[in-house]
Amino acid sequence: MGCDIHMHVEVKINNTWHHFSAQHVGRNYDLFDRLSNVRGNDYEGIARDRDIPEDASMITKLMYRRDGDDAHTPGYITSEEIKTFLPVWNSKTKQYESELPTFRNDDLDYFFGNGYQEWYEHVKGTGDSCIPEEVEDFRFVFWYDN
Repeated sequence: MGCDIHMHVEVKINNTWHHFSAQHVGRNYDLFDRLSNVRGNDYEGIARDRDIPEDASMITKLMYRRDGDDAHTPGYITSEEIKTFLPVWNSKTKQYESELPTFRNDDLDYFFGNGYQEWYEHVKGTGDSCIPEEVEDFRFVFWYDN
């Protein structure tokens, strides 16, 4: 039996977390191991034993409760922590560099129409951003089922 992840993106607006999207993430056991030490034993898990945030959006909480006893190992990662999962483009080799070569930004879809790297450029104030200025932060909230 396989293990699946249920991942929700939340955005912070006016100091309140709101549900933005439910991402489709395929079975990527390297990612699961790195996030929560689920289906692996190489990493401690960056978000191991964190649980669902108390200030999670109502939609995220409802989705988690809906999964009932099937849901396990809940957690979340912050926008700063997400950087550790994004591949870095090497302009010399014209390839992505990442500790997890099977994990790509598009595994987690897109954020406001662009890759998550857009967020970091938005925060720095560099480049043209499609992220609304009201968005203060974002995070991933997730859990697994077997």
